[in-house]
This record gives sequence, C-alpha cells and structure tokens, in this order.
Amino acid sequence: MFHGPRTLGDETEIIANEAMINYYRDHQSFYASIQNFVLHLHVHYANQYRLHGSLSNLGTFGQESLLGHFAKNRHGTHHFGELITNNYNVDFTIHNQPNSHSSSRTIEIDELFDIHESSISGALHECHNALCSCDKIDQCISIYRRCRLKHMVYHSLLYRRRGSSVSYFVQYSKGHDDNLFGKIDLFFKCNNKNFALIHNHRLKRLFTDYFLSSNYHDILLKALNVYFYVLHHTSTLTDVVTVDNISNMCVVFTFNDSLVVTPLSSSYEHD
Repeated sequence: MFHGPRTLGDETEIIANEAMINYYRDHQSFYASIQNFVLHLHVHYANQYRLHGSLSNLGTFGQESLLGHFAKNRHGTHHFGELITNNYNVDFTIHNQPNSHSSSRTIEIDELFDIHESSISGALHECHNALCSCDKIDQCISIYRRCRLKHMVYHSLLYRRRGSSVSYFVQYSKGHDDNLFGKIDLFFKCNNKNFALIHNHRLKRLFTDYFLSSNYHDILLKALNVYFYVLHHTSTLTDVVTVDNISNMCVVFTFNDSLVVTPLSSSYEHD
C-alpha cells in the first residue's frame, strides 16, 4: 500500500500503518535477534506517505545510479559538484526546448497494430451484427494481435511470440463493474473503433478467505481484497469492450483449482 497510489483513499496510509504496527509488535514471534534499526524505520512510513506520496517515488537507487554514471564519465579529479550541476543544466535546457514537428499529422499513441490475416470467426460475426448494420464483414472488421495503450503493449492469445509473458491477462471494466478479469483473445477494429474480445474469468471467492483462521484476518480484510482476486480457472463468458476499458495487466498464478490475480500499475512494483 505504501508503494502505490491511494487505492483505499485517505484510509490508505492509516490501514497500512496499522498492518505495520502489528508486524512490528509481533516480529519477535517469527524472527529472532534481527530487530534492527531498519525495522524501526517502518513506523515512519505512514508520515512519509502522507507528506510525499508513494514510497516508490522516494527511492535512492535512481540518484545513486546517476551519480555513478557521472563518476565513470568524469573529466579530471576535482569539482564534481560543478560538473553535476552543469550536466543537470544542460539536460534541463534540452528537455525544455519546444517540440516541433515538420509534419502536421497527429501522432497516435494508443492504437492496434500487428494485423492478423484470417477468416472471420463466428464470435466476430455476432460482434459485427451488434456493432454494425452493413453486410460486408470482411471489409468492415480487421483483426490485430497487439495493442498499444497508455504507453503499454498488450498482447492477445493470437500473438505467438510473447514467450512466457502473461501480457494478455487484464483487468477491465464493463458497465458499472470495474473489476472484471480475463484473457484477451484478439483485438479488432470495427467502424473505426478499437475493441478487445476477452474471455472473462468470474470472481470465485475473496482472497482473505484463505486467512480466516489467521489472527490478522481483521486487518487483512481491510485491504487485501483490493489487491488480490481469486477467479475461476476456466472461462464461461466472452466480453467485447472498447480497448479504453482495459485498465491494467495482471500478475497471474495458479493456486489449487483457482487463479489468483493482482493488477499491475506502472507507478509501483509488486514484490
């Protein structure tokens, strides 16, 4: 919770801090002789989050990497401070220059690409009948393997070069439901609109049900179900949505006969 956006609103740091206090209180019950100063620093996370936002924005690795880069490419052995300041000034000057394009063509960021040449399936016939009144489906619908959306590339099951990446399992919305999950079968364009055909996996149970016997169930119940979802392993429903209804990729793993998924956000990481 400390590493992400305010998923729980103003209660985010309060609930996270309550969980951290429980962890700090019971730490010695699980770990012996390792209660060091770093562990104590955890009690300050809530205040840091309240003042500065996500802790993923406060890491020192980026700054340390930058300083290391300067050290490797330095000229001479003195005046490091002036050198760093000068390089910062040069960088700011370059990036603050107004962008100009010789072409008046609009640069498209979100788009379907990697067209797939194949016959139109029965499912797409039904989609076409619902979306369009023409009788030229082969000219009206184009099928694609991939989609670029919000600076991320989503794959469909048609894309065979994805390797072990599960970049086709997504969180999406339809109607008033913002927490739907499924596998993207394919992307298609119809009437100049971009759509995704998704095999929906229904919610099976709450993730916190696995912790009913835990002493920490009450605190976990306040937050855990927002980050982890337990779904049916097989899909029984197909949805068609515009691609802008896709909100996130998901990390997916199998547990017993279920799928456990957690949505990703580019602003924070999942450990």
